[in-house]
Amino acid sequence: MNSYNLKRLFLYRFIYFFPIGILIGYIFTIIGSLIYGNGSYFACSTKLIEVTGSEINAVILQSILCGLMSSFFASFSIVFEIKNLTIFKQSIIYYITCLISSIIIAYFSYWFSHNINNLLKFISDFTVYFIIFWIIQYIFYKIKVKKLNKNLNFYK
Repeated sequence: MNSYNLKRLFLYRFIYFFPIGILIGYIFTIIGSLIYGNGSYFACSTKLIEVTGSEINAVILQSILCGLMSSFFASFSIVFEIKNLTIFKQSIIYYITCLISSIIIAYFSYWFSHNINNLLKFISDFTVYFIIFWIIQYIFYKIKVKKLNKNLNFYK
């Protein structure tokens, strides 16, 4: 894929996945509220509300940041379209770009307290989830390719 098409794909994924990120953000707040809210809905952290001056400002900022996170994850996945990189290099590049964007967004959303211990916990949690999802996707696509190859061999 040439660089022009990669840029178009990056932009398409960025725009398309922004509202999906907002939706995912709301789903997480609902699940979190069900688990920890004792019947109350917690749209965002109290620290974010305090910093932004009101709950509505905090919700708007968090919604934008959730949209951006989804857009970044989707857009950064174009690294897997670069065929001259090994799957290992593609995965490392994707991990690093997603980790950095996640740290920045989580920091400004106050999803963790701003100290080194919580930052390290966030990084370790992110890494564990990343590895789990990477393995699941790898197995899924490996099965899919196996089925495609089986179908191709059927028609030979």
